[in-house]
Amino acid sequence: MLLQAVVIAIVAALAAIAVFGGLGRLRPEGWRQKEDEAAGTLVTDVIKTMFAFVFAFVVVTGMQHYNDARENTTKEASELMQVYWAAHGMPDPEHREIQGLVREYTSAVVNEEWRAMSDRRMSPRATATLDRLRDRLQQIEPRGDKMARMHDSALTSARNVSEARRLRALHAEQGLPGFLWIGLLVGAVLMICAPLLAGVQVTVRSVAMVGLLGAFVALAMFLIWNLNYPFGGGISVAPDAFRLITTRFSQVS
Repeated sequence: MLLQAVVIAIVAALAAIAVFGGLGRLRPEGWRQKEDEAAGTLVTDVIKTMFAFVFAFVVVTGMQHYNDARENTTKEASELMQVYWAAHGMPDPEHREIQGLVREYTSAVVNEEWRAMSDRRMSPRATATLDRLRDRLQQIEPRGDKMARMHDSALTSARNVSEARRLRALHAEQGLPGFLWIGLLVGAVLMICAPLLAGVQVTVRSVAMVGLLGAFVALAMFLIWNLNYPFGGGISVAPDAFRLITTRFSQVS
């Protein structure tokens, strides 16, 4: 895909040059300008507009990715709390075993998995604990209508926890699409080179302005880099939802 994009860009550039050069010879003499500042200004305006568009699109995409990850994390913790509450209505030994597995899974997620996700990995201990929790729920044979209702609720919530964790793993592994980074990098280079196309003279003032432009572009790229992975960048989702239910565990027997 990258090679195709490069080939298309080169062909389009050559075609534009050919059309511009050919039509330029056919224009009436009165339409021709003595200087070429207008062409430089046109190109720089287009570059600035396209870079601003791509930058805004990437920021919106990154924030949406971040918000989706945070909402999914909240849902996972909420469903996990539902499993804990359902076990609260079960007799022993199921009551004690299910709640113990929920606490163990929550601890593994907060203390191990969150750090692992910054490297786009998941905790094997959390995976094994969740599997044990679901296996234990499937092995339970309810004794009475009340236990059957609690058991069905726990099974449904455990399946929802598993699905939410799968989505969390995808959010941890998948960053912004590569083509967006290519567009940003190309746009950033063109933005820095735009003053040359506009014919700006090299003076102390122009150098200072280009330096400020470079600083702005760098800060913009740094912001997007921190939004790239919702669990591994400078702007990342915290395990607050899991910490919150951990405090609730002590209030529910």
